[in-house]
Amino acid sequence: MKILEQVLDANHPSIGISYHSLVYIFFNQGQLDSALIYEQQAYEILQEKLPINHPDLGIVRRNLVFLYLERASQRRTASRYNEALEDYQQALSYSKDHGDI
Repeated sequence: MKILEQVLDANHPSIGISYHSLVYIFFNQGQLDSALIYEQQAYEILQEKLPINHPDLGIVRRNLVFLYLERASQRRTASRYNEALEDYQQALSYSKDHGDI
């Protein structure tokens, strides 16, 4: 990335495609927030430089939607886990500092 950024304009489509490629690395590592940041940067660059019907722009748009859904799903999962934990505590009359919790 550093070499590309030195050689090309900051808004060159190749920079956008490179950001888009980094998304897969962050996603596979479970770093959805970082993946979302890079995909948004890719989208901003490609939206400015490519025609509205360009396939690469469509792919980035689709991935943004997917990342938003994934992130929301994780938050919902954490929320449901906390609800289940509260139910477990109440059902078994454990205090919050019990070793099993």
